[in-house]
Amino acid sequence: LIDTKKLLTNYLHASVTPEVILLNNRYELVYKGAIDNRVKQLGVQRWKATENYLTDAITQYLQHTSVAVKRKPAVGCLINDF
Repeated sequence: LIDTKKLLTNYLHASVTPEVILLNNRYELVYKGAIDNRVKQLGVQRWKATENYLTDAITQYLQHTSVAVKRKPAVGCLINDF
């Protein structure tokens, strides 16, 4: 989805890219933040992710268990109008 008018971006308070937002079928927040922990900070990356936040959140949600990590700060470039 390309949100050129930033309607969803603003509604969901997305601030950086990449940042993921996982909603349930009632549009309630399940998880928001980093996809994984490969990027430590801007310009600093691990060779391989050791934690997969989005995959874990999806798996836990689909198994009807409590999502252990609901938010994890995303590292990336600010979303802007350019």
